[in-house]
Amino acid sequence: MTPTLPTPPHDFGFGEDHQLLRQSARRFVSERFDAAQLRRFVDAAQRAEPGHDEALQREIAALGWTVLTVPASAGGSGLGWLHAALLAEELGRALLPLPIIDSMLTADALHWGDQPSHVAAIATGEVAGTFALTQDHGRYGSDAIDALARPQGDDFQLTGSFAAVSSACRAGLLLAPFALPAGELTWFAIPLPHEGVGVEADRTLDPTRPTARVGIDATVPAGARLSCPGERLYRALHMRAALLLAAESVGAAETALSMTRDYACEREQFGRPIGTYQAVSHPIVDTMLAIERARSLYVAAAAALDSEVEADAIETLTRMANCAASEALWQTTSRGVQLHGGFGFTWECDMHFYFRRALYARGALGDPHTQRQALAAQLLGD
Repeated sequence: MTPTLPTPPHDFGFGEDHQLLRQSARRFVSERFDAAQLRRFVDAAQRAEPGHDEALQREIAALGWTVLTVPASAGGSGLGWLHAALLAEELGRALLPLPIIDSMLTADALHWGDQPSHVAAIATGEVAGTFALTQDHGRYGSDAIDALARPQGDDFQLTGSFAAVSSACRAGLLLAPFALPAGELTWFAIPLPHEGVGVEADRTLDPTRPTARVGIDATVPAGARLSCPGERLYRALHMRAALLLAAESVGAAETALSMTRDYACEREQFGRPIGTYQAVSHPIVDTMLAIERARSLYVAAAAALDSEVEADAIETLTRMANCAASEALWQTTSRGVQLHGGFGFTWECDMHFYFRRALYARGALGDPHTQRQALAAQLLGD
């Protein structure tokens, strides 16, 4: 059955509280993390040194951002996914290299799975959370993963490995899916470090988004198992992660566009700014249109998620948003490098940080080709 796309509110559900969150987040991030700090973080990452600011991470946790969508009755901020998406866009503008979004998604899943102690630890900033997902192939059952969970008395023996787990080297809690012997998919919350859990950092192209390979051959208590339906959580987590990645990509693209526009206004050739030439101004306008299209799609997806419409419709909108945002960021940064001329290809030009993020975003949860294939299968049938 072809899913029916929901009709979002005429204002996408925007209210005064959404605008207030956007403004306060932009002000906080601009005051606490600038381009110079980003470069220092990257330089430290290049030397394999810990460059993240744990004090800033705890300060952000105190703002309630890491538990933004957890109900207030459970110790969260009690806000919606449109709030979360707007916050993700602001974090993407600065390429803030902290596991805020990972923790936010993990806390939401843990609340759903009835793990209040872990939610509280993330809320206070005591630990950062992350989660393991496989590449998106449109499957959400136990056939999508190779990790296994075998009951052993009151415990579970977990075996498996997960590639490219975001922020795993910095996280204190891992949320991971496993298949039970009967074929059911279930999730476990695993504290890090943990005996039998190995975390091996990847050498990544984007140092602001570190990933790691996690190998698991460990025993955990039955209480570590989440109580919610595993397949339903797997799908929801995939879609929510894709939504926030889309919003984050839009924010990064917006900054890259501003950098290119400013350079085109300042750099002169033949006695006038290069931005006055059509070969420069037209690509800048094209990227602006691509960014606005992607923003409209992610806002629509977030508004639909807050409206609790059917899962198929949310998945359709989310895939559209993720595809559009990934392509907008790629278009903006690749054109940005080109329009910065010879300077754009050097380490001194900050554009390459955003170009690296574009490469990461294209493959993190399924590239645009994969998203379109899944959309075609969903809308047109297999």
